[in-house]
Amino acid sequence: ENQLIDQIIGFDKKTLLRRNNLREQVKKKVDSVKPSTSENREYSLPPSLEGTSPDELDFKDLIQYYRTIRKNDKSLEKDLALTAYKLGNAYFLNIDFKNALTAFKEANRLHPEHPEYLFEIGNTNFILGRYKQSTLFLEKSLASEKKATDPNPSREIDTLACLGMSHQAMGNMEKAVECFKKAYEMDLKQLGENHPRIANRLCGLGKAQQDSGDIETALENFTQAEKILLGHFGENDPEVAIVWRLIGDVHLELNESTKALEFYEAAKKIDDSFLDKEHPTMAENFNKIGLAWKKSGDLEKALGFFENAQNLIHSIFGTTHPQSAICFNNIAGVYKDLEEFEKAVANYEKALDIDRKVYGKQHMDVAIGWNNLGATYKASGDLEKARECFQQAIDSNTKIFGHHH
Repeated sequence: ENQLIDQIIGFDKKTLLRRNNLREQVKKKVDSVKPSTSENREYSLPPSLEGTSPDELDFKDLIQYYRTIRKNDKSLEKDLALTAYKLGNAYFLNIDFKNALTAFKEANRLHPEHPEYLFEIGNTNFILGRYKQSTLFLEKSLASEKKATDPNPSREIDTLACLGMSHQAMGNMEKAVECFKKAYEMDLKQLGENHPRIANRLCGLGKAQQDSGDIETALENFTQAEKILLGHFGENDPEVAIVWRLIGDVHLELNESTKALEFYEAAKKIDDSFLDKEHPTMAENFNKIGLAWKKSGDLEKALGFFENAQNLIHSIFGTTHPQSAICFNNIAGVYKDLEEFEKAVANYEKALDIDRKVYGKQHMDVAIGWNNLGATYKASGDLEKARECFQQAIDSNTKIFGHHH
């Protein structure tokens, strides 16, 4: 179980999943949902399942179990919805997002107004790049939360943050910032200005502001988050390392590669003290440092760090994980700058192949992959192939965002 949770932690930057207390949140999701069958009920099972109790069945068999017995007792509809929800989480943890979505939809069909099921449909659609559907279901989740007899403020805040990310991906930056601000203000009211979770909200808000071009305000929020976390944990804590990477990202965007490198290396030093050498965050540190060296023009050093990241990711996840696609893209970018176009194309194609298998053809990362390939073919002088790739990128983005994005 911990290995699966570590995979999600490693997948964080790709999916924009919330990092704060992630292991605890995922464990709670998997462990807290148990079917509530009555001790006195007796039903006949399909032959393949005879002699078993619900607690002994795997997720798929539980679905079959409840589908069999609900004909006799409609009160078990909620148990079946809960089982579908648990199945969805199992698929999600294994990065099988399409089957996860199917299971969450089944849970929602059986219990249409449950805010958590609506949230998971929205969140999974977001990961799959279906941002309009994501926004629709996250807004439904918020509306359902307000009508619930037992509202969950923490879930409402998390839903607002996820809705902000969905708007952010669609380029609706004003709405994104509005969602992150609302989440921040709700947590601020509950927790006060110096709680570590406030730092988490400031980071989400700052990232949306950075993407909208308000880099100065973003840096102010990251710096405030840094101050909160330093006050709670001191300079040697992984939460501080997360904020330092964000501050490094700002300096990198401002073409201040030396300052960016200082923050990235400081973050890595913290993680070296706390994390296993084969933790996915270590690969993220290698990639960040590589980007800073690439920005400064030292392509050989950049390539070395990108290859270190790739070796680590392949050791942890294998060669077909979305984190591996990030590594292939980074390495390809260096080869493109070195004008070694065949190597660049080979690596970009590997990244694109992974993203298409994980997300499908209509996803923002797939469109970016086509665009990277097109730019490489253009730089190499193969304008016909470049045109074909750029057209694929346009087609993909048009299906995701429409014609006027």
